[in-house]
Amino acid sequence: MTIFNLGSINADHFYRLPHLTQPGETLAATAYDRGLGGKGANQSVAAARAGAVVRHIGATGADGAWMRAELAAAGVDCAHVAAVDLASGHAIIMVDAAGENSIVLFPGANRAVPLTVLEEALATAQAGDWLLLQNETSAQLEAVALAKARGVKIAYSAAPFEAEAVRKILADLDLLLL
Repeated sequence: MTIFNLGSINADHFYRLPHLTQPGETLAATAYDRGLGGKGANQSVAAARAGAVVRHIGATGADGAWMRAELAAAGVDCAHVAAVDLASGHAIIMVDAAGENSIVLFPGANRAVPLTVLEEALATAQAGDWLLLQNETSAQLEAVALAKARGVKIAYSAAPFEAEAVRKILADLDLLLL
């Protein structure tokens, strides 16, 4: 069994702050860190660490080589992660001293997954495999149609939650994750 994950890949930029900024305020961060993120990338890494065969389907920009390398180092097959002519998805995560956060997300390349990449990836899928989706990429409807045609089971992590996106694919799901 293989898990095909059509999922987001983000650069997460973490800034530690004494407090979250207020409108018009400029505040110096007390610490900074960068890491691999995105719901899709996180799920691919977790599944690979649990022993699954995982093929990630997605896109990064020219700035995303390090993200693809980190996914691969975690045991995720990245043959179907396209390099597109947009900035990679990224998040600016501000965390205050009490642990509260405020996040700004730029979807970037995650919303530009080429259909050809999706088609090539799922052409190798077999009955009994799984397609995992989240709500952070393009081509979800196309992915569901391709997977169903091949007898692939579909799991959908409805995050970030958008009722209309769930309605569009709900009837085709084998597993809805909330």
